[in-house]
Amino acid sequence: MNAPPPCPVPGWDDSAVVRLTDAQEAALAWIAPEMGANCIAFAVKRAEAWVNLIFSAGPAALRSRPTRFGIPLLAPFPGLLPGGRYAWRGAEYQLAPNAADGRSFAHGFAHDRPWRITRQTASEVALALSLPEALSAAERAGYPFEIDLQARFSLETGTLRIAFEAVNRGHDPAPLGLGLHPYAAVAALTEHREDLVAEMSPPCPPVALPPLGRSTLQQFPIAGDTPVARLRAARGGPAIELRIAASAGALAIYAPADQPSASFEPTTCALSAMAQGEGGSEGMPALGPGEQLALSATLRWVDG
Repeated sequence: MNAPPPCPVPGWDDSAVVRLTDAQEAALAWIAPEMGANCIAFAVKRAEAWVNLIFSAGPAALRSRPTRFGIPLLAPFPGLLPGGRYAWRGAEYQLAPNAADGRSFAHGFAHDRPWRITRQTASEVALALSLPEALSAAERAGYPFEIDLQARFSLETGTLRIAFEAVNRGHDPAPLGLGLHPYAAVAALTEHREDLVAEMSPPCPPVALPPLGRSTLQQFPIAGDTPVARLRAARGGPAIELRIAASAGALAIYAPADQPSASFEPTTCALSAMAQGEGGSEGMPALGPGEQLALSATLRWVDG
């Protein structure tokens, strides 16, 4: 029997991560609570070796680019907000740009804040983050809404389960969207990214992924109760599968130009929703006082 491996991502100290294992010892996951509760690695045991399904990096790289590695949690909204400006219920708000272009605000706050652990077992960890308490004074002015976020990661029979929830504990409707941004490691499936295709069901045309040096970002509406997305070689074989449930309204496929990864990005709203403002099919939904929003997914290896 293969011995359980250490964290497959160099640079992580054991004290900085929570290590999970399933009862069958067929899967391992590592969560970094202080770094946005990011799942930095998820490894499954195959016949000959352990395979890490997640593309990630060490603490310094993750701190520098917290939405480009592992499984970033996106809240209180996913996507880009050009200029960091938005309008809500007749008021104008401003957030300082945090995106690489220096002009946009990207993917909210949850991905780079320290989360607190609320429950932990060998196979599961639950974490929490409260807004606006986790924000600076300037950030609170730009997003003053009172939101409790909870995330739960668990392993069961080789499958990683992710549950992400938000509750509006304030007195006013809040602009609120959730997203998951898992980066699959190309090396888990093949040597070259251009050999891979992204498949989705209910049926959508397969998306051929570009080679390194080129990028793609495509978003599709989600239909059905539990849509499935798979990343596999065009010639067939094993796949990395993401099964999505609970409130997802859209699914993006993203392949960055500068790293050998590909991401399925389920979200509860369109990536442009915050920029569109409130209402309409593409606008940001309102979460009323006392209301809850949930997004959940499972990630697993599927033999070909």
